[in-house]
Amino acid sequence: MGRLLLIGREPALAGALGASHHLKGHDVETCAGPFEATRLLRRRAFDVVMTDPASDASEDLALLNELRELRPGIRTIVLAPALSSADVIKALRQHVYAVFTRPI
Repeated sequence: MGRLLLIGREPALAGALGASHHLKGHDVETCAGPFEATRLLRRRAFDVVMTDPASDASEDLALLNELRELRPGIRTIVLAPALSSADVIKALRQHVYAVFTRPI
């Protein structure tokens, strides 16, 4: 079925996503960071990319621009420790599917 890429090493979040009955039958993959995410997206397509919940929202939004160059139309979810209203506006302009802050 679908493929989800979670950027960052969050074992609890990765486990929760993998165990979710909503994602049953979907592949949930993790990668260490932005460099590895870019490398993976060059090789294969994912339906959704979720950013590292520990990374800064502005870094995530810059990364998503790069990822969209590789895979136009990819759905993205930004996870961040905190967001400013400017970050939310930038995310909306970049057509981010969802934005969440801790606790997730």
